[in-house]
Amino acid sequence: CGLDAVTTDQVEEILRGRNKLYTVLKIDEGSNLGTARIRIRSLAAAMEEREKNGVACRAESQPFVRRVFTKQMKKAAAELNFEAAAELRDKLVEIKKLLHE
Repeated sequence: CGLDAVTTDQVEEILRGRNKLYTVLKIDEGSNLGTARIRIRSLAAAMEEREKNGVACRAESQPFVRRVFTKQMKKAAAELNFEAAAELRDKLVEIKKLLHE
């Protein structure tokens, strides 16, 4: 929850965009490390399988597209008016495209 969740979501998105594996190990104090070992073994096996099958990472990355989020969109979302928030987002994306042309 919070910053950790946002950060891991962003890292996952970046790695998947480059066709790379994504694994998160969440280790709490005093927790059983057996599950961490299993995930590390699973990751190693997946990496070996990808190498054996010739799966390559994408060297080229997609250009970063900043997600627009305005105060109007926040207000619409807070009022549970998600359609209005999405419409505002789409309008801003179109305006940005026109400005870059």
